[in-house]
Amino acid sequence: MDSLCVTQMISKQVVVPNEFYALVVAVQELVSRNWQISITHIYREANSATDFMANMAHSHPHGLHLFSSPPVGIYSIIVQDLFGVSQPRLISV
Repeated sequence: MDSLCVTQMISKQVVVPNEFYALVVAVQELVSRNWQISITHIYREANSATDFMANMAHSHPHGLHLFSSPPVGIYSIIVQDLFGVSQPRLISV
């Protein structure tokens, strides 16, 4: 599922499919509580570490996973971020 679609579902911009309805309603309830929160879509090129971790999650069983150190492969992403290296957004024209 694309993160833009999830952002739109939470902010009630699109119809929520039945398979995600209960989860989206639970998130909407949390967002509506008395606190300041902002739901914003960020392209994966601008959020490479999160994209790396999300892709890595597909190879692990569901549940909570704690790491005593950053996973191998994320170090270079963190260093690139530290030095301000940007990732181009590839689009078809």
